[in-house]
Amino acid sequence: ERNCFSQYLQRERMTSMRFNFYPPCPEPS
Repeated sequence: ERNCFSQYLQRERMTSMRFNFYPPCPEPS
């Protein structure tokens, strides 16, 4: 399992800038 900022992205989804900084990760299955 890898450490992804999935939650962080979801939380800071409003801010496009942050999304650009952190790449989208696949949801943990």
